[in-house]
This record gives sequence, structure tokens and C-alpha cells, in this order.
Amino acid sequence: MNTQNLFAALRPSATLRAPLLLLAAIALLPPTLFCQSEETDLDNLLEQILGEEEIDDGILDLIERYRTNPLQLYTTSAEELSELPGISPQTAVRILEFLKSEHPDSFDDFSSLNWLPMEALQVLKSLTILGIPPPSPELHVQFRGRITRDVEERRGYSESQYRVLASRPSPGSPPTLDTVAIGSRYTGSREGFLSRILANYGKYAGGITFEKDPGEPLSFIDTTNFTYDNYERIEGEINSEDLKTETRLGSFVSLHARADFTPATLFLGDYTAGFGQGLVFGKTFSGRKGTSATGDPYNSGGGLRSYRSAGERYFFRGGGIKVHRGNWLPPWLAASAFISRRSLDGSLVETLDADGSSTNTVSSIREGGLRRTRTELRRSATLSERVIGGHLDGYFTGGRVGLTVGRGDYSLPLISSGLEIPLRDHWTLASLDADFSFSHGRAFGELAVDESGDVSIVSGTALRLPGADLTLSARSYHPDFFSPYGVAFGESPANPRNERGIYLGIRTRLFPRTFLSLYGDIYTIPEGNQTNPFPIIGTEGGVFLSYGITRELDVEVRLRREENQDIALTEDTSGREVRKVIDRTIASGRVTAQWKPREGSVELRARVEGKVARFSEIVSDQNGVLTYLDLRWNLLQTLHLSSRIILFDADGSDTRLYEFEQDLPGRVSNIALSGEGRRFYLLAAWKPIPSFAIALRYDETWYADRRVISAGSLQEIQGNVSGKWSLQVDGEF
Repeated sequence: MNTQNLFAALRPSATLRAPLLLLAAIALLPPTLFCQSEETDLDNLLEQILGEEEIDDGILDLIERYRTNPLQLYTTSAEELSELPGISPQTAVRILEFLKSEHPDSFDDFSSLNWLPMEALQVLKSLTILGIPPPSPELHVQFRGRITRDVEERRGYSESQYRVLASRPSPGSPPTLDTVAIGSRYTGSREGFLSRILANYGKYAGGITFEKDPGEPLSFIDTTNFTYDNYERIEGEINSEDLKTETRLGSFVSLHARADFTPATLFLGDYTAGFGQGLVFGKTFSGRKGTSATGDPYNSGGGLRSYRSAGERYFFRGGGIKVHRGNWLPPWLAASAFISRRSLDGSLVETLDADGSSTNTVSSIREGGLRRTRTELRRSATLSERVIGGHLDGYFTGGRVGLTVGRGDYSLPLISSGLEIPLRDHWTLASLDADFSFSHGRAFGELAVDESGDVSIVSGTALRLPGADLTLSARSYHPDFFSPYGVAFGESPANPRNERGIYLGIRTRLFPRTFLSLYGDIYTIPEGNQTNPFPIIGTEGGVFLSYGITRELDVEVRLRREENQDIALTEDTSGREVRKVIDRTIASGRVTAQWKPREGSVELRARVEGKVARFSEIVSDQNGVLTYLDLRWNLLQTLHLSSRIILFDADGSDTRLYEFEQDLPGRVSNIALSGEGRRFYLLAAWKPIPSFAIALRYDETWYADRRVISAGSLQEIQGNVSGKWSLQVDGEF
């Protein structure tokens, strides 16, 4: 690492001088002006609880739901409780047993439990309640408004878009070609906006979410007619105003409504569905490895839920009903059903049929939801999807058995350019799942089959042994299994097919306030696919150690290692480019220390992390290192400040390093850093009254080894500094 460059990076730029002076002034304030706030404690714990993957909107929405309406511990189930981050199936059962035997009325009674980690206790304090919740007002409205803007201009806003137009001045005359500038590549402004309103009135709840990503227009008018040898058609004289033929929505709008009645709950608008272990319909934030050694393989379902996030792909739009046990159904039976019809963004290609005729097909469904350029806008709403699904749950003493069915139809057939899936315009799936407890643990599993008879299965058991918790899971996903809304445990959770594996996770308490977790996973990708055209065998393992040195100081150590194969490009003896399978090993280790005084003004956190990637041949080895210092102040009862400085040096994509950052309320950033440089952020949150809050954030990344950021893309920045401002307002009444 070039240490001289890293220390030079710490010299504040003009944009950073004011924030740094503010931090220095705050540090000089007397400690008596400070008090602790628990509002951000759960955000702090997400970094410890979750893995390196990108934070999913679903887990943040789940946290916000339970912050507003805490889960009642005395009436919940182990299955529902284990859905909370950091709560494994074994821990959930122990919590319910403790409630039944000891009847605690305060979370202070949990502090003496030697089997309950401090992070799990903090989750309980933040998201659950022991007694009956206080009565809420009959009408409760929440509002959130957010704006973000990059400081530096990206290439997409400044580079002009040109289009070749074909004009035929008179009928029968040859077309005349001309080139005109029609605006910048990004059709919208540099600001990003989010607005959300949630309302509850007795048994009824609803909301609306609006989001415009940076570069997206609120709406856009463009041509769709391609004639005259695929040029834009303009009748008469060429005039760029004549391009206006169709209006397209550039931003995202989502509405939802829910009505809770004794026999059933009704859902309208946008909603999600999750059943069983997720093979047919799964939660987008489940199935990942490396977050909780004994809790990762288990999926608690979730059922139907109103959709309140801003992600634009994995949700349904239509209506659903959840019929509760009893009343309309026997006391041992519950049922859910839903129907959805919505438009998706797809990439269209023209394929030739056997008779030589052409057919429009969709090569991929766009998941990012970005509609910034004219190409992205033209991909919007190119595909229509209809989904019908249902689920039955049969309950018995200590468990349940579930049946899930689903069918989806597309307006155009889907085709893969690789080896993964054949041409298809519909899918049909059915599954059987089970979840039951026994004296020393819990067993769970799901078996799913598609219309072609391809079978996929995942199963496991979570055991409570003397002195340790153990979770064992096995999975076998057929190579041709196609489940577009399935999210199940494995190497690629959002793509549960073409994988087999066996997993073992162990968690034990070594001594007071010290817990050790280990996991190991052996997996295989039995058939080549679009990403890797050859079969792959891999192993992954991890060790997590959390040590509470005192009640104010704790240390966490994480070690991970993964071995598998990768594809490298090389040349044969004739000089032709060929692909070759090589062995790859990626190992990482990090140490995090956190000091949080029970009564004090400042909370400190520091981390050192290293990562290496080793290849058997062809590809050069890679190294990465990251270190940061995090400071947080809680001023009075109304003002909270936090800041972090990060130094990083990573050779390539295989050694890029992730670090969670506290962001605006309802959002957590998980930044992937590569190259050499430093990053900084400052967040100020002011809550003068319980029903109103303002948060302001600035972040900046400086690269020592680049003159251009994101070179070659429309996100390109001329220079080596990238900064962004964010402002958010929250209110309720």
C-alpha cells in the first residue's frame, strides 16, 4: 500500500473543511451536554448481523414496521420471532420458554441470560414489546421526503444524444437523412427524490411511495416508430419536435392498502408473498450465508404483506386475501390467495422461428428499475406479467404443513442467451413445506416441482444441544428449475436452481459475554450456465467470535474463506482466445472494536480488515485492506451526529471491501470499495419534537489511483473525487 498517498488523502478538500470544523467544535463541548440515544442502536447492529451483500429494502422495511408496531413477545410464535435479524430458530425458542417460565415484565430481566448475545437483546428492545402496546390514535399518518444530489456532474448529464432521422419530403421520394441533437444522454435531472405517505385508520392501512432516481425524468415523451430502414420517421421537413409521439413514466409509483378483519385480511395494490422456505415465493432478504451461523438456512415465510419499499422488481400488483384460522375455516387451517398483473422492463430481441418468420422475445428482465436514458425508457413496460398464487397451512401440535401453488404468464416469451433456460412464456410451480418442533430442536424443509417435473428441495434441522446450537441443512436444486420469485438458501439465493450443497453451522458460548460461531458449506454447480460454462465445486467456511470485554467495550473477529473455480481467458497454441477453468481462493479477516459507554457523550468504533484472492494460474493474485474510525455523538435529546473516515486499498473486484454506513433513517448504505483512497461521511439528525425529524448527510470518496471515476460509462466523473448530499424530512401525526 502507498502509505504516503493515503495520508495525503486526509488533507481536507474545500467541501470538507466546514464539516471537519463542525466536528472539531462538537468534540470540544463538555460531556455534560450529551446523553445517550437508543434510536440508532439497531442501525449500528446491522453491520454485525448482516453479511457483505447489498442491503435489501425488504429487511429495512421489516425493521421499520416493527419499530412502528413492535412485535408482542407474549403472543408471537417462534417462527415469527426468528424472522427478526440476529434471532436464530434456537434463540427464538429459548426466548419463548423464558417468557413462559419467568414472566418477565422488563428487558432488564433478559440481561442475565448467558445464552442471549447483546446484539440479540438490542434487537428485542428495538423491535418487540413485552406488555400490551399503548393505545394508538385512531388516525396515524407518517410522511417521509428525501432528496439526494451528486456534487460532481456525471457524463450522462453533459454528453449529448444524437439521432439519425429519415425524412421523406413528398410521398414516393427517397428519404433524406439528417443528424440532430436531441438532448443529454440522461433525460432527467441530477436530483433523486423519494416521497412516502403511510396512513392507519383503525383496521385500515394504506400508503403511496414515489421515487425518482438521479437521471430519471418524472415523465418522458419519445418516439416509438422505426421505419425507413430502422431510422426515426419524420414526415415532411425534419423537426426534432416531431419526435414526440408517446409519453412514458420515468419515476416509480407504488400504492398499497390493507384491511384487517377478524376472519381475513385483504390486500390491494402492491404487496409481497413469502411461503415455506422460499422455493416458490420467497423473501428477497433471506437465504444468504455468512450472517448468522445457525440462523441463515432457516426461512420463516412471512405470508402476504403490503409493499412499502422503492425497489421496482420483486413485488406483486393486484389483490390478495389471507384467511385466518377459525371463523371461515377450521381452527387448524389457514389460507392465502392472490392475483397480480403488472408491467416489467425487458430487453427485446428478435428471434427466427423454424419457418423463417421472426418473433419478439425478451432476453432479460431488468431488475434495477433505472429509466435514465432513452434506451432504458424504451425497455420500460415492454413485458406484461400475470401471476396467480395460493397457499394453505395445516397446523398440528408443535408444527405445520404447507402447500403452495403458483402460475405466471408473460405477454412475450423469455429466452436466455446462455445455457440456463429454454424459451418459455409461462411457468407453473407447486411445493410442499413443513416446519415443526421437537424436544431439542426444529425441523424444516420444502420440496418444489415445476410443470416439467424438475424437482428442487431444501431441508434442515436446528438443534439445541448442551452448550451449543447446531444447524444442519441440505439442498438440491434442479439445473432446469425455474422459479422467478423463489429465494432460497444457497450460493445464489435469488436463483434457486442448478445447485447442490450441505451446510453446517455451530454457535456456542465460551464464557460470559463471549460467543463463538462457525459454519461450513460444501456446494456444487453441476451444470454450466451463462456465467460459468463449466461445472463448479466450492467450499466456504467462516468463524465469528464476539467478546464483550466489559459492558462498554466489545470486540468482534470474523474470518472467512472460500475455494471454488473461476473462468479465465487465455490463448491456445494457435493464438486463439479460449476459456479455462482455474482454482480461486478468497480469504478475509477483520477485527472490529466498539466502545459504548452506558453514560457518556461519544461512541467509538474502529475496524481493520484484510482480504486476499489467490488463483492457480493466469490471473494475478489480489490483495485488499481497509481500516476505519467511526465516531458518534448524541447531543441532548434532540441532536445526533455521526462521522466515519475510511482508508482502503484493494487491487481488484475479487478483493473489494464492504463497509456498512449509517445513512438517513430507513436507509443503510453498504459500500463496496476498490482501488486506493479514502472515504468520509458526516450525518446530522435533528428531532426537536417526537413527531418531526430532519437528517442531513454528506459523503465523499477520494481515489489516489484514478484520474477518472467509472471511466467509459455514463456514470463517469472527470476527476478523482465523488461527493453526494442527502436531505430527509420525517413527520407524523
